[in-house]
Amino acid sequence: LPELVQNEDLADHWQKSLLFLSILYEVWPGIEADAGLISAASRRRRSVENQIRQWRLAAPTGPVIAAGSTGSIPSTRDLLAAVLALPQGAVVLPGLDEDLSADAWREIGREVTHPQHGFTELLQACDREPGDVQRWPWSGTGEREARTRLLSRAMLPPEMTASDTEGWRSKADPTLSPEAIAAAFEQVTLYELDDDDTEAKTIALALRDGLDRPAFVSALVTPDRMLATRVRGHLQRWGIEPDDSAGLQLHETPTFKFARIVLDLVGSRIDHFDLLALLHHPLCLLGLDEATRQRGRAFLDLEVLRRTASGQGLTPLQDWLRANPAEPGAAQAHAVLDRVAAATRALRETAERANDNPCWTAFDWLLATMECVEALTQSPDEAVGSVAWAQTGSEAMVAFVNEWARPLVDKGDHGLRPGLGPGDRTHGLIGALGQGLDTLHGGQQPVKGGPARVVIGPFSCLPQRARGRCHPVEHGMGLRRAGFGGVGAQPVL
Repeated sequence: LPELVQNEDLADHWQKSLLFLSILYEVWPGIEADAGLISAASRRRRSVENQIRQWRLAAPTGPVIAAGSTGSIPSTRDLLAAVLALPQGAVVLPGLDEDLSADAWREIGREVTHPQHGFTELLQACDREPGDVQRWPWSGTGEREARTRLLSRAMLPPEMTASDTEGWRSKADPTLSPEAIAAAFEQVTLYELDDDDTEAKTIALALRDGLDRPAFVSALVTPDRMLATRVRGHLQRWGIEPDDSAGLQLHETPTFKFARIVLDLVGSRIDHFDLLALLHHPLCLLGLDEATRQRGRAFLDLEVLRRTASGQGLTPLQDWLRANPAEPGAAQAHAVLDRVAAATRALRETAERANDNPCWTAFDWLLATMECVEALTQSPDEAVGSVAWAQTGSEAMVAFVNEWARPLVDKGDHGLRPGLGPGDRTHGLIGALGQGLDTLHGGQQPVKGGPARVVIGPFSCLPQRARGRCHPVEHGMGLRRAGFGGVGAQPVL
C-alpha cells in the first residue's frame, strides 16, 4: 500500500488515506497473529498455493476436472491454470462465446465491462487462445443458438458494433434478418406490470404452471431479494416450497419463527393472542392427532379464552376447564393445554428464575427454548419425533444451537433436509448459469434515474487500483452482463 501513493501525479490527501489504511498492514496482522487466525482471503490463497505445490511435486494420475468457474479471482485463476497443466486435467468454461473473431477478442481484452473479458484473463493465465477451446459435445440448436448469437452481437465492444462484417450492419449474416430475429425471440415474453405485488403474483403463476409438465424445471432469476420473498410467499400458499439458492437468514427460517412465538408466549405470561398464534402454527403438533388439536383449539378460542383473564399464566385456563369438564370439547382442550403446559414448563421456570435470580445465563434460555420447541413440535407418529428440524433452513438453526450448546444438543441426526419442490428454483444472476433450466423468469423492478453508478470508494483512486493489481471498478458490470447473456439463452424466457 505505501508504494501505491508515491507518485507526483496524485493529490496530497491520498497520503492521509494511507495513514488511515496503515491499520491494515501494521496493526491488523498483529491482531491476527495474537488470535492465531488468518483472513478468509489469505486462507483461500494459501490453500490454492499448497494444492498447486502438491500437484507439481506429485501430479495425480486420474482425471481432474474444474467446471463452472470463470477465474474472476486471481487465486482461482491460478488453480484453473494448474488443473489444465495436469496430465489428465480439464477446465470446463461456462458461457464462452465461440462465435467471436480474433479482432473481437482483442477489443474485448481492452474492454473490462464486456461479459467475455474475464475469459481473456483466464486464457492468458493458462497460456491459451480462444481458438484452443474445444466445443462441448452438447450444443444448443434452433432458436436458442440463434438468440445466443444475437445477444452476443448486442454486447460487442463499441468499435465492433459498427463493423460491416461483425456488427449490426452485416448483410451477409442470415441471423440478422427480421424473420430470424423474430424466430429467435419467439419463446421470450415481456410483462410490464404496475406494481411489485402484481409482478410477484405473475411470476408465481408462471412457476406454478411449469410444475404441471413432467420433468420440467422453471426458475426465477432476480437480484431483488424482496421480489424473491414475495414470489416464495405466493408459492407457499399453494403448498410449493421453491429451492432458493440465496438460502434463508436465520430469523426467516420456520423453526426460528416458531421459537420466537414460543418466547413471546412465555414472555407475556400466556397472553391469549400469543397462545392462539402458537396453537394455529403448523409446527405445533403437540403429539396429538389433527382432530384432537382442532377441536381443542376451537374450544379454547371460543369458550375458555373469552371467559378467563389474559396474561395470568395457564392456571386460570386450567381451573376453568376443571370446573366445566362436561362441556363438549373440554376434554380435547384439556389435552391440548396439558401438552402446552408440559412443554413450556422448563422455559416458564427459567423466566421466573430470571426475575428473581440475576445469575441466569443466555445458555439457560437457549437450552430451555430448544427443549420447549422440540416438545411442542412432536409428531403424533413416535417414529417421526420432532418436525422442527425437518424444515427449510433448519440446518442454520442447528448450527446456531450447536455453536452455543454443542455438548448438550447432540440428540441425533438433526441434519434433515425438507422436501423441496424440485421444479421451482430461485437464483441470482450468476447462480442461474449451468442449472439445466427449461423455463426462466427474470424479475427486476425498473431502476429510476438510469443505470447504477460505479462507486470507486473513498480510500483509493483508479491509478492506485491499477498499481495494486485490483479489479477495475467496472469489473462487476462485466460479470453481470455475462450472467445476462447466459440466462438469456434459456429455451423459454
